[in-house]
Amino acid sequence: EAGSNIADSIADLGISEWLSTVRVYHQTTFQHILLVTGIACAFAQYTGLSKADIAKLTQAGLLHDIGKVWISDAILDKPGKLSDDEFAIIKRHPVDGYNKLLEQGDVGQDVLHGVKHHHEYLDGSGYPDGLTANDIPDLTRILTICDIMGALLEERSYKPPFSVEKSISILKDMGKDGKIELALVLALETVMKHQVPKAHVVADTAKSQSA
Repeated sequence: EAGSNIADSIADLGISEWLSTVRVYHQTTFQHILLVTGIACAFAQYTGLSKADIAKLTQAGLLHDIGKVWISDAILDKPGKLSDDEFAIIKRHPVDGYNKLLEQGDVGQDVLHGVKHHHEYLDGSGYPDGLTANDIPDLTRILTICDIMGALLEERSYKPPFSVEKSISILKDMGKDGKIELALVLALETVMKHQVPKAHVVADTAKSQSA
């Protein structure tokens, strides 16, 4: 139901207003989940994916970081670099979320795959399973790119929010390095430029809210 409501909001208001609205939330994980969900939903709608795939991507966005429920805020919001032990805890969240959702028995396989594998890269350098391109379906590839985009647009304790333009540039570099699918990045660039006319709007909004 939440996914349907978000999909309707994105369709009616557009991603720009959604991003600006979500930025008022200061709980990091909650804000991130809503940002990623909105970006994924906008991508699916704008690129003409089926209604079923829009629903799957929206649900996957809402659930992708559910495993972080079991991680302390001290680690999630730590300023500066994480220790190896802390990063190992962070890296458990896709599997923890997947296992919990699997227990429920009412979450589709495409969504489960996205939850477990949204940190996998096409070159096998991601986690938790080191999957390569042939093992990563399109919906998970899209979710991964939207997840990174959301993180780049956010203000974190260790970095300022990046503009849409800079975020897309970073994603393009990752695409050229073979980590994510460049064609999907270019499609996301089209979506964001169409929906967020001023490339600096997200960063400027964040600065005004933190002032």
